[in-house]
Amino acid sequence: MRASAAWVLLAALSSCASQDPSVICHNANCVEPTDPAQDDTPASLSASLALRYQDRPVLDGVEIDLFWRGEDDQCIFAHDLLHPKVLVPASEPAAVVAAYFATPGPIGWHDDRDFEVLLELKGAVTAPPIKQHSAAQRVAHAACAWQTYQTIANAALAHGRRIRVTFSSFAPTLLQAVHDAAPTTPAVPFRLLALQGLNALDAQTRGLNEFGDLPIEAVAFHGQWITDTQQQAFVTLGLELSLYMFDATTETFAAIRRYRPAWVITSEARLLRRWVSNELQ
Repeated sequence: MRASAAWVLLAALSSCASQDPSVICHNANCVEPTDPAQDDTPASLSASLALRYQDRPVLDGVEIDLFWRGEDDQCIFAHDLLHPKVLVPASEPAAVVAAYFATPGPIGWHDDRDFEVLLELKGAVTAPPIKQHSAAQRVAHAACAWQTYQTIANAALAHGRRIRVTFSSFAPTLLQAVHDAAPTTPAVPFRLLALQGLNALDAQTRGLNEFGDLPIEAVAFHGQWITDTQQQAFVTLGLELSLYMFDATTETFAAIRRYRPAWVITSEARLLRRWVSNELQ
C-alpha cells in the first residue's frame, strides 16, 4: 500500500510539473494596481477580461463571487456586505462573460485549455456577525449558481468556446445543494472545488472529511497556509491543486514553484503572467 501510494504521488507530481499554471482572475478584479474596493463589479470584470500580454488574453479564467443576501433574499455579485455598493444582481457578471465570449479572437491565453469560470458561493448571508444559510436559502443560492452557469454555458456553445465551470465554496452544505440541483445532461463540463484556508485560525474552513461523499475534484489553498503533508494528501486523493494568492511576494512565487498548481487565482494577473512566461518554464 505504501509503495502504491508513493507511485501515485510521484506520477501526479510529474504530471503537474509538465505545464505552467493557468492564471485565474481573483474576485473578478485583476487590474493593476490592485484595488480591493473594485472587487466583484461589472466594470472590473470587463476590464480584467480585456487585459492583454504579448497580444494575447492574459487570463485563463475568472472567479465570480455569488453572495446570498439574507435580508431580502437576493442573489448578488459580491464578496461580502462589509463594503456597501450598488446592488449588482448575479445576472450581470454572467452577461459580461457571455458578451466576452461573443467577441472575436481567443478568449484565453492557452488555445489548448478550457477557459475556467469559477463560481464561488459565499458561506454567509449577512455582514458580521455572520449568519449561515437556512435550508431554503441554500437551495435558492444553488439555483442562482446554476442560472449563472446556464447563461455562461449558452454563450459558450453559441460562439464555439471551450469552457469549464467550477463551483467552489468553503461550505460543504452549499456544494451539496449545487450537486443536488445538477442537470442530468449539463451543457458544458462542471465540477466541485473545496476551498481551504488556515485551518487553525479560519472558522470557515472545513476538512475534506466534512465534504462527505461529494465528488470533489479540486482544492484551492494559500501557498503559505499549507504543509507539504497536506499537499501530498490532496495529490494522493487525486485532487487537482489550485493556489490562491493576495499580494505577490517571494514566498508566493516559491510556493508556485514548489507545489506546481494547475491554477493560480490572483489579483495581479499581468504580473503573474509575465512571471510564468519568463521564469516558470
